[in-house]
Amino acid sequence: VVATCLLLMVLLRATSTPPTQQHQDENRLKALEEEDQANQRWFEWVQTERNISFTSTDNVIFVHRGVSGLGHILTRWASTFHLAKCLNVSRLYLEMNPNFKQSPRVDAIPNYLFGSPIVVVSSFNQSFSKLGLDPTPKKVVGATVPILPNSHPHYRVLSLVEEKQTRLQGGNTTTSQPQPLRRKIIFVNDPPGYQPLFALNNFHRKQLLDNNWYGKLQSDAEFYQQLLWLFSAQPQHQTRIQKVVEDMKEIGGRDPIVFGLHVRQGNGERHDFYRKRRQIVNLEQWIYNMLNMLNAYLHTSKVFAHRPLVLFLATDSIVVVESVKKAMADEPHNTTNRISLVTVTDHDYLRPGLGVTFDKQYRTSQEALKSWQDMMLDMYLLAQHCTVVIAGQYSSFTQSIPFTMMFQKARVSQQSNGQSESQHPLYVCQIGPQGDVMECFDSFVTWHLGKPSMSIGNSTAPRQRLIQQSWFPANFRGQDPLENSFRGTAIVIPARRAQARR
Repeated sequence: VVATCLLLMVLLRATSTPPTQQHQDENRLKALEEEDQANQRWFEWVQTERNISFTSTDNVIFVHRGVSGLGHILTRWASTFHLAKCLNVSRLYLEMNPNFKQSPRVDAIPNYLFGSPIVVVSSFNQSFSKLGLDPTPKKVVGATVPILPNSHPHYRVLSLVEEKQTRLQGGNTTTSQPQPLRRKIIFVNDPPGYQPLFALNNFHRKQLLDNNWYGKLQSDAEFYQQLLWLFSAQPQHQTRIQKVVEDMKEIGGRDPIVFGLHVRQGNGERHDFYRKRRQIVNLEQWIYNMLNMLNAYLHTSKVFAHRPLVLFLATDSIVVVESVKKAMADEPHNTTNRISLVTVTDHDYLRPGLGVTFDKQYRTSQEALKSWQDMMLDMYLLAQHCTVVIAGQYSSFTQSIPFTMMFQKARVSQQSNGQSESQHPLYVCQIGPQGDVMECFDSFVTWHLGKPSMSIGNSTAPRQRLIQQSWFPANFRGQDPLENSFRGTAIVIPARRAQARR
């Protein structure tokens, strides 16, 4: 009997032993592969929907024409996408404003980056559980009312017509009569009814927080994920993407820990960048402080006990890249450095002091397209292949796709079975103006409230200013359904007729 009891105790202990670290990692990788397969099926559905022609019931077409830099454009595109979801407009055309002063063939930029200017707008009641998108927001989206007046400087309406053959009574003669087909709503730059978070007062901020952001966080994640897939599907980008990913894995193994750092140096830009004091005053000192801070963190974290940190650097200036490489090689710093640097190869940086990419006149269309590819490639890698996204200073570049997708992945991870000891938490981080302190956040709400989940470095050093440039519905009229504020405008009447015919 005693022997039997001992045997049972041994068996129970064996069966209750938690899975090994290797098994946890293998299960996580398997789950990631399954998620990739589900995402691929959704992407195939998106591709099919993009190729479906408009029908007579699609009475409203949304077109957004972007202006300025990539991050600036993306935040406006995403807000127009959210507006389209609220009004059940099925597709959104992404364009660049023809008056944009940059370069030849500016109209070709969206096609070159994403393969087509069309994105699919799915309604809120459609489930995207594999993407971690909540199909049923806590508050009905119609509780918020972005006001779209009958005249607005940021949009105009074009009536498209079709020639309809009409047979005259009593004879075989036919005549062509123009028939209203659909309305094209063209938005330029700022979408009406939406404002950046930093411009909203406390009342509007509380409204957003209490009403689950009116589905805007989920809408942004859906829109940006679609753009990321479309970008990665284009053959002209795939080789460059794969080269950087292979470099990351060569250093960090099959599942590397990658900190993605974006440094917006401005490259001599004056205007808005200079007026808002966003430049790093002493770049070399900032870089030394940043590397010392990260190396000190590596020595205190169990995650990095047996593996290096891959630092992916995205920047608008070759000076930043060269300065980081120099700091890593300098004595005595290189004796304690456990960070390996990865950048996009064949990146066409502007010469020092010549400003920013979107403001440059290029000699050829190919040069212009290559510069936009470089920017989008940095953004894609930050969002898709980094464990942590770090903003060297606030920028719409990081606060568009990279921040949104990292917060979304962190939320999905928190809702799953947790993480193994070999995993690093998914964070969005901000480095202080001197480079010696970093605050990290694991959700949009904690970032919005300025309550970091982790802080490292000099606790007394000044923090980065919290200038939140995500755009949200900004005008409220009680609890009226959203469509009521569009009654009588160019949008709501055709949209309601379309719904009735369906």
